[in-house]
Amino acid sequence: MPFLLVFLYVIAEVLAFVGMSSWLGFGWALLLMIALMGGGSVLAAAQLRRPRGTPMEQAATTGILMVAMLLSAIPGYLTSMLAWLLIIPLSRQLLMNLIAKKIKVQMEDFGARLYQRSPMAQQQDFYGSFITPQGARPDGATPDSSVIDEDEIRQWTRDVSPEDFNNGESK
Repeated sequence: MPFLLVFLYVIAEVLAFVGMSSWLGFGWALLLMIALMGGGSVLAAAQLRRPRGTPMEQAATTGILMVAMLLSAIPGYLTSMLAWLLIIPLSRQLLMNLIAKKIKVQMEDFGARLYQRSPMAQQQDFYGSFITPQGARPDGATPDSSVIDEDEIRQWTRDVSPEDFNNGESK
């Protein structure tokens, strides 16, 4: 697959050069390609010398401008045009915003996946069971008379009426 991509890239660059050569002539097309390569490298280097924004923006700008310098050093119209797009501040800012959004989403997904796999997400509160078979306790001890079972709660709630309460106090 990478060989196919490189092959397609070389074919596209050759076709772009042939197209420019037929339009401008071979010498002018070659001169223009060299000018685009040199101008892109010089302009990217000049923009690297002017730090702007927060340290994070400076790091992103430096990385993008270094990629632009690398692309402008590769002979070809397509790579030079891509390098010039990365050098232009507006398109560079759009690219940084796109990358920042993508990184933010990936970090949020990573945090959610990390939490789901952590012991904190696996922890469940368990307060025991109110129902025990035949009134026996799980540890084998005898039932305590202070324990309220389900039948007693049903009877209390069934027999209760609003008259049983007086201003929030029971009679």
